[in-house]
Amino acid sequence: MATDGPWHIDIRPWIGYNAISLASGVLRSQQNGLLGGGVVHNGSGVLNDYMAWDVPLTAGTWTVTLLHKTENTNGIYTLKLGTTTVGTIDGYSASATGNVASQVTGIAVGVNATVRFSVNMASKNGSSSGYKLQLQHISLDRTA
Repeated sequence: MATDGPWHIDIRPWIGYNAISLASGVLRSQQNGLLGGGVVHNGSGVLNDYMAWDVPLTAGTWTVTLLHKTENTNGIYTLKLGTTTVGTIDGYSASATGNVASQVTGIAVGVNATVRFSVNMASKNGSSSGYKLQLQHISLDRTA
């Protein structure tokens, strides 16, 4: 296994890792009991909102872990590297629940490059009333 480049990348939106965003903007909401102190969310949460970060990835297999808050107004998070969808995570739950860890595994990266990693709100659970995105922390880990 190659040892060049990063093996682990943390994106901590709550403490200032600025996102590129669309539509309703990025807001911070302090909430007691949440790891990291709160969530970063996309305002009122509209269809096709997104948050994105440019991250340096090395060739290999990666896992993305989202630490997020689920709620009845949240959408389905579509995770992308560049324009390629690498997985989805449903952010809906009937009652608000913080500190939820969800993973997408087996993400293949072919070459070392800085890539735009984005979380897009392109769909929602049929029971959800919106497309809100509530992030506490994102980890990208190279596993192979």
